[in-house]
Amino acid sequence: MNLCEKIKTDRVVCDEIFYVEDEETIPVGEIRVPGGDLSGTVTVTVVNCDPVIDMENNELSALVTFMVQKELEINTEEEILPLEFGFRFERELTYRKCTPAELMEIDPELLENLKCDIISVAGTDEVELTPSTTDPDTGLLNKDASISEDLNIRIKIKLVQEKQLFLSTCPANQQSSIDVTPVSPVTNAKSK
Repeated sequence: MNLCEKIKTDRVVCDEIFYVEDEETIPVGEIRVPGGDLSGTVTVTVVNCDPVIDMENNELSALVTFMVQKELEINTEEEILPLEFGFRFERELTYRKCTPAELMEIDPELLENLKCDIISVAGTDEVELTPSTTDPDTGLLNKDASISEDLNIRIKIKLVQEKQLFLSTCPANQQSSIDVTPVSPVTNAKSK
């Protein structure tokens, strides 16, 4: 006898790895920075991802919003200057091998109720400190230091569609019910 189970699963419609680059120069702020070594950590988080279907241009994309949080330290000869800042940026990432026209040929329902599934996020961030300049009149440092960054993100995004399916738990030819036959216990009698 076959039993059927109703399960809910994600059908993968598109799957790709994208590379995102963000180059910026960020002012340090209201402090004077004579120079020093820059170190710290950068955290990249995907805060939003929406599928975009463009039938006119035959493109399928993911509109991704990233949140970048930087916790840095400038180690000068005299002190350690902590810096913390964050920013958001958005990119529309277009799938190269997955188009609406191809999906429509397979099954028009493949374009319905799509959602992003973020599989992985990784990257590198190269930062460079530009120290404060010196005011020619006073000889004091200005408050114009900045940090240049070259952030490179690698992100894998699947476009998926939730489906409910009926499955047989196990086909009849792959299972069998076996009756259990009780066996009388064997007694060990000593003969005289």
